[in-house]
Amino acid sequence: MKYWIFPLLLALLANLGQAREMVVGMNERVLKRINEVQTLIDAEDYPGALAGLQAMQERSMSSYETAHVLNLQGYVLFQMDDMAGARDAYSRALEQPRLPESLKANLYLTLGQICLVEEAYVDAERNLRALLALSLEDQPDQEVMLANALIGQKRYDEALPLLQTAVAEMENAGKKPRENWLGMLAAVHFELNDLEAMRAVTHPGLVRIFDVGRSERGPYVVLELVEGEPLDEVLR
Repeated sequence: MKYWIFPLLLALLANLGQAREMVVGMNERVLKRINEVQTLIDAEDYPGALAGLQAMQERSMSSYETAHVLNLQGYVLFQMDDMAGARDAYSRALEQPRLPESLKANLYLTLGQICLVEEAYVDAERNLRALLALSLEDQPDQEVMLANALIGQKRYDEALPLLQTAVAEMENAGKKPRENWLGMLAAVHFELNDLEAMRAVTHPGLVRIFDVGRSERGPYVVLELVEGEPLDEVLR
């Protein structure tokens, strides 16, 4: 049940790109250095950006400035495929006192997503629960991510109401639930051996389920036959 990781990685990259937005309350010296680092990041000179960020931390900065620098450092380390270093930078950013809730939410979200990509599900759950406790926007997305963390721990009974709530919130807002959300919901119903509930989950992008039942050999599912190339050939 790892099919949800790729969409999460895309969301993570989009979220990390917001790092440059947090600049309120910085003095001119720090802001100038951050802009210089941002230029290196835009040029994909990540080693140079990392060196600049590390040098900044040797100077006196406010807690907000330190958090922002560490936030950028986490982004740079992520781009350099140093997941452990990125997690450490974001965690140290969260340790700074008197941070705005918007920045804390961004850090909890990013840490939760990185932990999901790394399959560190317990840590992902901790960060995502802290994010949900802030009660900011995008609750359905956050509920689905928390459900991901619980699914990774095989806690399907706890993941189910989160997915159901997220789907209902989208439908109540007049929006269509995302295909991968419904795919996860169907998979959770399957893991809980609720085949009828799994059958009721429908979406144009999902293979239709025509019948479910049990035989002497165990449960079975009759699926729609989809014509096309074999998946292994498409993925080559």
